[in-house]
Amino acid sequence: FATLQQQDGVFTDRGKIYILFGPPTETRREFDPDANPKEIWRYDNVVKREFVFRDRNESGTYRLVEYYDL
Repeated sequence: FATLQQQDGVFTDRGKIYILFGPPTETRREFDPDANPKEIWRYDNVVKREFVFRDRNESGTYRLVEYYDL
C-alpha cells in the first residue's frame, strides 16, 4: 500500500536494505536539536555493518546517508 505522497516500503532505502540483509540486529534512533533525525541499523551477522539513515526534511522519509563496516 502506498499513496502519492508516500513511497511503497520496498522502494525506500530502509526497505532495500531490509530485503538485502534481513532484520537488523539492533536499531536505534537519535534526535539532535541541531540536526535531522537519524536512525541507525546495526548488523552483527555475516554482514558486520552499520547503516545510517537520516530524515532530512523531517517528513518521515529516511534516506541512507552512510554505512560503516564493523
